[in-house]
Amino acid sequence: MIPSIFREEKLREAKGTGEIGRAAAWKAASLEGGAALGFIGAIGACGGYLIPRGFGASIAATGGPHLALEVYLAFYATCLTLTWWYYMRKSPLASGTPSLAEARV
Repeated sequence: MIPSIFREEKLREAKGTGEIGRAAAWKAASLEGGAALGFIGAIGACGGYLIPRGFGASIAATGGPHLALEVYLAFYATCLTLTWWYYMRKSPLASGTPSLAEARV
């Protein structure tokens, strides 16, 4: 998802700049997407440490893993909701629906 987001953003910025601008947008999207993926991968690697640590803390505090599972479920539900909100839902601008400011004019 990340490379496609960078690609679409850069191509939208380069709209109307011709073939050279389009090629530069592809190159910039590739570089920025790669850097973002490297950073996100490093953060994701922390999960290999934090998730087992969370289970251990939950078992020590409550005697079972249920608290950790509830926390993880809430976290993943929040991530899913944020991803849908920012990237998957149809925005009013894309659907042609006038914004609140446009409706008042």
